[in-house]
Amino acid sequence: KADAGASQRHIFDLSNWDASKTVIPTGISGIPASPFYLNQTEMYMNNQYHADPFSKTEVEKAAKFRMKLLPY
Repeated sequence: KADAGASQRHIFDLSNWDASKTVIPTGISGIPASPFYLNQTEMYMNNQYHADPFSKTEVEKAAKFRMKLLPY
């Protein structure tokens, strides 16, 4: 009987960091009240992953929004 398991899975491609993949079953927020809390659970259970871009170019291409933080 297993009492616990992996809380997330990552596949890192050291020859091409931009080909890396990840899945977090409790979602990226980690907050149970968030609508994103369980949004990756089905992927996790079906051994599916999403892209995890690493380089600035690939991160910018994959970005859905941009946040700019400015000092007071």
